[in-house]
Amino acid sequence: KKQGPRPVSGGGGGSASGGGGLAALAPLLEAAAGSTSAPRQHPADALKIFVGGLADETTKETLDAYFGQFGPADSYIMRDGASGRSRGFGFVNFKDQPTMDAVLSSMHEVDGRQLKVDYHGGAGSNKQGGGGGGSNNALQALAPLLGALEQGGGGLGGGSFGGGGRKDHPADVLKVFVGGLADETTKETLDSHFGQYGIADSYIMRDGASGRSRGFGFVNFKDSDVLEMVLSQVHVVDGRQLNVDRHGGAGSNKQGGGGGG
Repeated sequence: KKQGPRPVSGGGGGSASGGGGLAALAPLLEAAAGSTSAPRQHPADALKIFVGGLADETTKETLDAYFGQFGPADSYIMRDGASGRSRGFGFVNFKDQPTMDAVLSSMHEVDGRQLKVDYHGGAGSNKQGGGGGGSNNALQALAPLLGALEQGGGGLGGGSFGGGGRKDHPADVLKVFVGGLADETTKETLDSHFGQYGIADSYIMRDGASGRSRGFGFVNFKDSDVLEMVLSQVHVVDGRQLNVDRHGGAGSNKQGGGGGG
């Protein structure tokens, strides 16, 4: 389920409070999580995911920068108490359900390692992170139902980022992904290139340790007509033809972790 090219394609037409279908499932969720062995019963864990397969050199800053392309993200890496070395897994907290669902539906590569992502307390978390109980099966059985409701356009209601759909964060509506960047391409180069279409503000994702370009980045625009014009064109910068897609689109998911290495 994590290999689909698009994270979440939910329509934006649903109201921000459209949690009617989800509310109807609340008793089932509570029953499933009610076991004393359930690891996800604490409300703070509802928007948390497990990430495994981390490289030794991966840092909190690297994870925050990577998952931040989907929406606000706050990560932490589990470390050995004696040596301080990474134990190869950690967790990421998000602010809203659609962002978390988008992350879970995509493949991720950070510092050359393909990550394993799962719900907090899910199968991956139990294998590497320890803990977890039998009630996870019931929770996971409900996950497709929740996903279907989310894609229907409802949203979880009460979320500070509006209704359902993957682009519910206002700051991401006029953002595009750009992949295939040359190592020497800079923010100034991208601003100059995309600035010919209209006001553009770009940033390039860089390796947390070396500072090298990771081969992809994002460009923010002020006008939807400008964004549509950019998406309809072929772009060559510093001798490289760029892969340009909507923020969270197929191109973003394919290249979001790998470029530049």
